[in-house]
Amino acid sequence: MEKQSKLTLYMGMFYMLVILLLGLIIITEKKKDFLIPKIKKNITSYLEEKYQDEIKNFKYNKIIRKNNSYLLKIENTSNKHLYFTVTYKNKKITDTYKKDYLEGNTLNTYITNIMNNKLKEVTTNKKIPYKSYTISYNTKLNNCTSSVREKLLNKIYDLPIYTINIEESYQHINELKVILTNIISYTTSLNLKPKNYNITLNNAQNITKSMNLIIDNDIILTSIDEVVQTIISNNQELLQRYNIKLKYLN
Repeated sequence: MEKQSKLTLYMGMFYMLVILLLGLIIITEKKKDFLIPKIKKNITSYLEEKYQDEIKNFKYNKIIRKNNSYLLKIENTSNKHLYFTVTYKNKKITDTYKKDYLEGNTLNTYITNIMNNKLKEVTTNKKIPYKSYTISYNTKLNNCTSSVREKLLNKIYDLPIYTINIEESYQHINELKVILTNIISYTTSLNLKPKNYNITLNNAQNITKSMNLIIDNDIILTSIDEVVQTIISNNQELLQRYNIKLKYLN
């Protein structure tokens, strides 16, 4: 009987301890939530001081608590797909403004997805003549003119400032003109007008002859023979003149 009483007492103490610990955890978590208004005020002051020229274009979302960090998503008032994140942790504030917002990384990612989804719709019932054919927006927003930036913020995305990425195989460098001509022809058939091409050419006979080319669309259209000869000869002066980036792979 005495052992049973002790066991009951110990069990009661154990349950009380568990309840106490759970209570402390709940109080601690609630305390973290109570800090949100103060943290938001600190973040707002941080933004007003650091980005005072841009602050009028910011839209604040709700602060999200993740573990011991507080995250606040700041969107552009004209386009919610251009945004950056402010993080408050251990009384320190950091943000992704430069890459995500100033350079437009989040908007570029969104536009890239839209363009590739449209491309899939157009090519659903067609065989793509390349191992890979995709679109990417790589132009940094802070490198755009004010006119282009305004269009992008107003959701006008079909501008000729994107890159088409292509992977193709070849056997001999003499095929280069045909390859470039076919790329232009196929791209035109899809009503696409890229700024440039990022072309990976896998050499089927000698992998060390595989190459990567970045070439402006206009240069291929106006000077394809010169472009081909420049690449074949690997003439550094002409490559620079035509703004061609050539890199041998493997």
